[in-house]
Amino acid sequence: MKNIFIGTLFLCLIGSVYAAQGGLMLGPNSLMPSGGILKNSEGVLKNIEVLSSDFSTQAIFFFSGACTPKKKDLTSDSRLCIFFPTLKLGNINQQDILKKLNKFNLIERFKFENVGSPKGVLLDIKFSEGAFVKLLHMEGKNKFIMEIYSKNELAKIDRSTGLPLYFAYNDLKKKRDAKLRVMIDPGHGGKALGTQGLYNLIEKDVNLDISKKVRFLLEKLGYEVALTRTRDEDISLVERSRKAEVFKANLFISIHANSSGGSDKAHGIETFHFNVKPFLGFLSDGAAVSYELLFIRNSEDHRLASVANNLVRSSESSSHKFADSIQNTLVDMLKKKNVAVINRGTKNACFLVLLCFLNKKIPSALVETGFITNKEEAKRLTDNNYRMLIAQGISKGVWNFASLFREV
Repeated sequence: MKNIFIGTLFLCLIGSVYAAQGGLMLGPNSLMPSGGILKNSEGVLKNIEVLSSDFSTQAIFFFSGACTPKKKDLTSDSRLCIFFPTLKLGNINQQDILKKLNKFNLIERFKFENVGSPKGVLLDIKFSEGAFVKLLHMEGKNKFIMEIYSKNELAKIDRSTGLPLYFAYNDLKKKRDAKLRVMIDPGHGGKALGTQGLYNLIEKDVNLDISKKVRFLLEKLGYEVALTRTRDEDISLVERSRKAEVFKANLFISIHANSSGGSDKAHGIETFHFNVKPFLGFLSDGAAVSYELLFIRNSEDHRLASVANNLVRSSESSSHKFADSIQNTLVDMLKKKNVAVINRGTKNACFLVLLCFLNKKIPSALVETGFITNKEEAKRLTDNNYRMLIAQGISKGVWNFASLFREV
């Protein structure tokens, strides 16, 4: 899969603020140029998808091209303004989005509008005092994510759970006497081909075939299993998350085949889990930049912000162990079958399909089953028996992870 690259966001400033060079001045009721603007190619805000968890909602903004927010204005009355230069507003139902995003009644006003001096789109939101807000910018600058945390719901979780270290683990333990539900996600599909590799391999087809084999094997082990797609169709990353939510999945696996751009030398197997650590600064291989939680006013707010961070980190810990189990089991099985395979290890990255599960207590992992741009590995992946061997390794990895929650 292609590496994910990150743009850089400007820091929050309180009240009317100025960019250091060629920026904008934004006050509560003004939008004025203070020099040049960013040289972004004109894009369109195509869609806003909304997801929710027990304590937060996510709004994921999809742009047709790269778009870096130029400036934020954060006021004392919980008003947040974000300006997207050289951007046009697509056909978006703002009232519908507000209804979905306002699950916890934390938004008093939500408004997007085209502005012309300078040209772009302005997002203007007024929050109630019961909200924390976190912002992320990821994947080649064409996705922007806003997470809204409810202080009241975080306080309820804090009182009821005592913040166990492995929040998602405890949820799984409750399921050990029932069938675990596993959602398998064959990456790409439809017009989204993924990588086009050697020997006429197309990633979306390899992913679907291996996923169906994993489903067959897991069902034989007694799991309830569903696929995000069972045929060649294009499904959005957010819709994949919704399917898992409707299915009430306890585990989520996204299956992919890897690529290395113009090189055929890279090879091996690797498994990813979502990374919450690079939320400050720039990292390669799928990192993200995030602001700290906004609208924190007192010691109680800081405590609840810690609750939110602990919940997210406990989910990451579970996903890390899940990814470890799949990666290690898969590689070990291939080596026992005398397959010369490189163990590229377990890694973290900010893949959006994994981000959707970060606040849902669902351990999730993304498996790269081999490089279809590498001659040897691509040839193996044309073999039905080898794909079944890959599926067996993934299935056993799921079984080994789930065994952590079965009574001895």
